[in-house]
Amino acid sequence: MAVIRASVLEVDRERPLSAARVVSEELPEPGPGQVRLDVEAFGLSSNNVSYALLGDTLGHWRPFPAAAGWGRVPAWGLARVTGGDPALVPAGARLVGYLPMATRFLLTGAPAPAGIEVTAPERDGMLPMYRRMRRIDTDPAWDERHAGVELQLLPLAPLAALLSRDLLEQEPSQVVVSSASSKTGLVLGRLLRAGNVRTVGLTGAARTAEVTRTGAFDEVLAYDRTTSVRGTGGTVYVDISGDPAITRAVHEHLGPALIRSVAVGGSHLPGTGTGAGPGGSAGPPGPAPVRFSVGRRETELLAELGGATLDRLLAEARATLVGWAATWMSLRTTDGLDAARADWRRVAHGGPPGLGAVVVRP
Repeated sequence: MAVIRASVLEVDRERPLSAARVVSEELPEPGPGQVRLDVEAFGLSSNNVSYALLGDTLGHWRPFPAAAGWGRVPAWGLARVTGGDPALVPAGARLVGYLPMATRFLLTGAPAPAGIEVTAPERDGMLPMYRRMRRIDTDPAWDERHAGVELQLLPLAPLAALLSRDLLEQEPSQVVVSSASSKTGLVLGRLLRAGNVRTVGLTGAARTAEVTRTGAFDEVLAYDRTTSVRGTGGTVYVDISGDPAITRAVHEHLGPALIRSVAVGGSHLPGTGTGAGPGGSAGPPGPAPVRFSVGRRETELLAELGGATLDRLLAEARATLVGWAATWMSLRTTDGLDAARADWRRVAHGGPPGLGAVVVRP
């Protein structure tokens, strides 16, 4: 029987932004409830960098174990089944979801309506989005023309859908979003505008023009123009930048017009914010920033709406976002994990220019 090997990109857990390597390993034969997947492509973005920097805190090192001192940074990608248990999913099926930066890997799971529910103990306690592999070869909504965009949006569309619904239920008059040039900020702004609420995006001065061109926001302002935000009563602030100085400036400017402050960066962390600043200093005036929990919101909507309705809500958000994002997202494709190692360093130190993104074909 031929030996099946996999190449895997790993980073030094002590220096994840500067030290990476490609290793080779032999894959065992898949057993019952297991399939082997060949990775066709995965997205590489600041989202992956966050996984590496918060790997211990958020548990992102656990799903794909590595040798001591090294970590396998998860990605969102597309893979094809090339062997294993046909009762789980047949050979040739194509799946998208949370996977390693590798040429191939083994997956342990159980059949699910949309594909596979991963049952490996390494993913116990993780949010449902990290434990599902969605089958796309039988999904008419999958748009192969925009596959690279789809991969970039796999982790972002559910977050934006759940958060925008949560915000719109409060019927705010205006939502102000920091880090508006981030893909998280852009997709959130787009869904909020679709919900007929006025949106304002805050970003660096050099990026205001490109953010404006996407049409994600009604108004785009540089951070040094925060005081130009309309002081409309019923305003909500969404902090994606994670910069306490920006949050304080927004709170101080809006004063009583601000009814809610939501923190999104590191949104998988449990609990809520306390409003305290660095080192325990006093937080900004007005409503205390509260961290949005994707898992908690998903659980609430699952109980309220049921699985089928929730899945439809997420699918509708994805359909709204993919074609739109394809009009402004600039994709660059990298072939091979050795080339991806150089891309990892570039992304870790600022990423592709403008609104670009990297797709790796390992």
